[in-house]
Amino acid sequence: MARRYALVLFFTLAYAFSWLIWGLEGRFEDGGLLLAFAITSYASTLGGLVNWWIHDPGYFEMCRCELAEGLHLQPPDWPGLFTTAYFHHPGELEAELAEAGLPHEATLAVQGPGWLVPDFEEKWQDGENRETILRLVRLMETDPVALGISPHHMAVARKPG
Repeated sequence: MARRYALVLFFTLAYAFSWLIWGLEGRFEDGGLLLAFAITSYASTLGGLVNWWIHDPGYFEMCRCELAEGLHLQPPDWPGLFTTAYFHHPGELEAELAEAGLPHEATLAVQGPGWLVPDFEEKWQDGENRETILRLVRLMETDPVALGISPHHMAVARKPG
């Protein structure tokens, strides 16, 4: 049964994205929407700065490897962190969609800069604060440079036909 949409969560170890897309090829209809989500290669570094975890040598080395190679390797002293995975640079999702023959429509920040707001949950409860955060996020959500601020991205593509 062909579907109108497909959802791909992507954080594998290698460039297997095209394989995932081709595996979906017959499973969603022409003109169908594909949403591909990825963790950015800046996610651990930004989280480490905000939470001051980068002082730990193992955590710092993990960040160095993610920034240099996109490879996320869980440090032995950090068992609560995400497992081994490939983390993307902002432009990589668009390139991988193109390689799979899916026209890229947009890459968006999932969190944007809003996650950096101190005491976010408290501020989000106030309607005026929430609107200020949302106005700022909307200004930045498609800016290719600002995409690196968001730990997660969503790329939008449409199946040709």
